[in-house]
Amino acid sequence: MKLRDEIYEFAVKSYIDNARENKLKISIAAEVQKDSEISKLPQEAFVNGFLYMTFDFSAEETWVVDQIEIKDKMFNCILVYAGPDGWEEYPVSFPCIFIIGIDSPEINQRTINFSITKENKEFQIKVQNSKSKLKLVNSWEK
Repeated sequence: MKLRDEIYEFAVKSYIDNARENKLKISIAAEVQKDSEISKLPQEAFVNGFLYMTFDFSAEETWVVDQIEIKDKMFNCILVYAGPDGWEEYPVSFPCIFIIGIDSPEINQRTINFSITKENKEFQIKVQNSKSKLKLVNSWEK
């Protein structure tokens, strides 16, 4: 379980760093444990029973996104919702493993152009050398 948690932490941190670097708007959905502090957030925090958060790294005021911290496999942030006396801040912390999705229209619209041309003989030789050293791994399902 420790490795799984570390992989989740790394993946979430990578998405956050990418959004921060490219000034993207992202949405994050997280599982909510029953009777947790998170379950007591205002009703507009939830979509279909999941905590739904949107962070805009391109906004002029980035105070909220600047508060995002991923540390010790925990996702920490400040969420802001309208309250009876104006905006209210809610410090939120939960394990990264509870994040079930990260989405951004800007990320999904980007295409990565990556091609290997036949003219790059040196690279092809390295690939062929690597292939010759690969060993077939038998499936653990028998």
